[in-house]
Amino acid sequence: MVDELRGKGAIFVDSEDEVPNGERVITAPTAFRPEVREHSARRGLRVIDATCPLCHPKSTSKPLKFAKEGYSLILIGHHDHDEVIGTLGEAPLVTQVVGNPEQVKSLSVPDPNRVAYLTKPRSASMKPKTSSLPQEKVPNIKGPAAQDICYATEKPPGRGQASRLGI
Repeated sequence: MVDELRGKGAIFVDSEDEVPNGERVITAPTAFRPEVREHSARRGLRVIDATCPLCHPKSTSKPLKFAKEGYSLILIGHHDHDEVIGTLGEAPLVTQVVGNPEQVKSLSVPDPNRVAYLTKPRSASMKPKTSSLPQEKVPNIKGPAAQDICYATEKPPGRGQASRLGI
């Protein structure tokens, strides 16, 4: 798909700073960081938000909800993944990203009774690894509901995800 878009004249950039003021920008289908939204608006960029409709509400509202309720957040995923970066941007002061069991073991939370974890779709298989958190350290950890795990990633590529997304 990337090659097809390039063939039609799309230019891919790593930062909104690479786009001239006032031009059109189409976001990646993963979460769109708040500071990028704000900076794009200040520069007059015409933003088309292409965030996946299955991902967007979960990547923005869940972190904000838990943060407003006074929870520490554990975001299970890889620090350099676009969706993790976007989700982290919604509640950065209370969120820690963990990508492996060793990082889970080294977590420090202010109140072990107010901890929630979120997973990113491709990180759903890492969910069981949160059990390596000692029970006495995080006795009442809250997690995402089963319906929050993105079903579009359940099948291998080319097996129907696009049709589920309305593409």
